[in-house]
Amino acid sequence: MNSPAPFHIPEHFGIDRLHSNLQALVNLGQTMIRNAPQGALEPRCAWDDSGLSLASEHELPPTDVSLLIDIGGSHTKVALIGLDQKIRILFDHPNEWFKPTRFSSKRPIESFFSQLSQTISESVALRTHVDTPLRIGLIWSNQLQSHPFHSETTQGTTGVVSGKDLGSYRKGEWFLDGLRNGEDLGRLFLASLAENQISCSVLVIGNDTVCTLFATANAHAGIVVSSGANCTLVGQGSRGESTILNSELGGLLMIPSELLSKGDVLYANTFSHGDVAFEELCAGKWFAGVVSAHIQALAQEPEGDLLKPLSNTLTTKDIQLTNELISDLLRQPIGSIKELGSLSYASLSALQVLAQALVNRAGMLAGVLCFLSVSNQKLTSLKSITASLDSSLARHLPGFFTSASKTFTSLLPSGVVGSLALVKPIDIGPGAELTPPMIGLARALKQYKTTSQGSYVRAACAK
Repeated sequence: MNSPAPFHIPEHFGIDRLHSNLQALVNLGQTMIRNAPQGALEPRCAWDDSGLSLASEHELPPTDVSLLIDIGGSHTKVALIGLDQKIRILFDHPNEWFKPTRFSSKRPIESFFSQLSQTISESVALRTHVDTPLRIGLIWSNQLQSHPFHSETTQGTTGVVSGKDLGSYRKGEWFLDGLRNGEDLGRLFLASLAENQISCSVLVIGNDTVCTLFATANAHAGIVVSSGANCTLVGQGSRGESTILNSELGGLLMIPSELLSKGDVLYANTFSHGDVAFEELCAGKWFAGVVSAHIQALAQEPEGDLLKPLSNTLTTKDIQLTNELISDLLRQPIGSIKELGSLSYASLSALQVLAQALVNRAGMLAGVLCFLSVSNQKLTSLKSITASLDSSLARHLPGFFTSASKTFTSLLPSGVVGSLALVKPIDIGPGAELTPPMIGLARALKQYKTTSQGSYVRAACAK
């Protein structure tokens, strides 16, 4: 029996269009970065001061008990670092778990913080440290501006909501409803801690990309490509020229329409709002939808007959494509996936070719984001540069990291050695792990220095 002819995606379909016009995309990103500090010119990304800098310093001895809170796009995880420096995961729940089951007069963000604080206070592990000064770090995976604060009982850096209506709050967490620009997350969170009798001596609130930077020693940038996509920048701010800034570039950079494939256009018209943000083509929240749109668009082409059976089952919802299913498709032998058992070998082979092409393209875009994150630094004087990447897609989709790393290094100036470090969660027990941003946050909390006049964080890279 002869093997079916290899499946090829037709050139006119446009999947390679972004790669062929990569420099145009890079130029657009660099223009947004150049315009960002002025806050007036368009197009621009965010230029949100973190209150942290790239300056390194020696590790400090262990101080106090630390509580690490990672509020991600889909899950919220809390870990405790005791005086013995042992790390324990208190809980890891889907964000929906914290949603009130009955009517509440509280706003969604207040309900979320209240349930989060109550769940923390009920932890047996935390109660053993009830009389110990508590340092709390909170990772907020959406746009904010960090500011130092100092009250009678607590000091640190709070986070003020910004960019709420500019495209950076795209992941749709339920507790974001009604949240407004200018709201002080630290004030709201401290109020919920007080309601649950949790005392806090130090509170540090930061974006996940900023925390990811510190998860890799001596990194120059932090990039997250998981449920969403975002990166840090370095420039003039509260800590001088080496201030770390949050860009929200993944949600604010809109892909020029002429660079979209036919599948992207169908995705934009069906799943999005006509425009496609950078992160929608490379991050996890949207990736399965992008692949589904490409299957349906390609099935309408003369060359896409092999994908018509799958397109029909997606329409009838007999098959629902997920990132996990895509990962299995690229890792396992064709025909071994139960959910796709109704498809022929030839159709599965065609799907595998399409999925791999879109994974490689997503990885390429992640590499572009990594380059943009360092592009406004003095690259030629640095000679070598390290970008710290947190990406569940890079960990689970074959070819994603290879494509990202290749793109990142290819965009650097000649003579500059680039290293893209994929940060992996730390296994701290059966079914428990510390996320990359939490790894960086633990270091920032440890190195926080309290002062009588105020406070600041020296977020130093590890030695």
